[in-house]
Amino acid sequence: MSRRQQSGFTIVEMMIATAIFSIILLIITAGVMAFSRQYMRGQTASNLQFTARQVTAQMGQDIQFGTGVEAAGPVQFKTDLTYKVGCYRIGANMYLYQIGSQVKDAQHGLIMIPNHAATCSTVTLDADTLKNALDTARGARELLSQGQRLLQLNVSSVGSAAHALDLVLAGGDDDLFTPTVTPSTTAWEQLKCKAQTGQEFCSVTSLHTVAVERV
Repeated sequence: MSRRQQSGFTIVEMMIATAIFSIILLIITAGVMAFSRQYMRGQTASNLQFTARQVTAQMGQDIQFGTGVEAAGPVQFKTDLTYKVGCYRIGANMYLYQIGSQVKDAQHGLIMIPNHAATCSTVTLDADTLKNALDTARGARELLSQGQRLLQLNVSSVGSAAHALDLVLAGGDDDLFTPTVTPSTTAWEQLKCKAQTGQEFCSVTSLHTVAVERV
């Protein structure tokens, strides 16, 4: 009577196969996570750049076809953080801005009021200026997206009819920046994204353009 020879995997072979499979799985997981972080970083930067281009295009168009630029402020006030609030009237449109304020909940960064009759000199600049404008002014709208903030906005004359527009925007929560955002923060234009976990949700972008009045 002959015994049928049986074949199969030994315990050692199964352990080796499991170890190899685990290593391959770890490599794949690390690659997927790295790709996801890179994608989110690119998406965050792309969204911020899109907003910056939209804002500069709108303000540049107002300069080109408007009747001059009027400015007021900025003035500083303290709430949880030290913010600067200011106003630009370009042509028929008014822009109210709050440097350093992240757009979320009841906080706002850059409000445009189309065809506004008032001048910047008549606007009271304080902690509630932007919120009140959104609540009461017809057509007023926030130009920044959720999580974004304005670090710098400057419209200056560079000729008889030419104006330079400098804009710096940031996207990300307070703990993602260096220097660390604290209640005493004032040098908003110096903020940079930290090189740490979470940087894929942080971005800073700047745009400079010159617009010439045509009318």
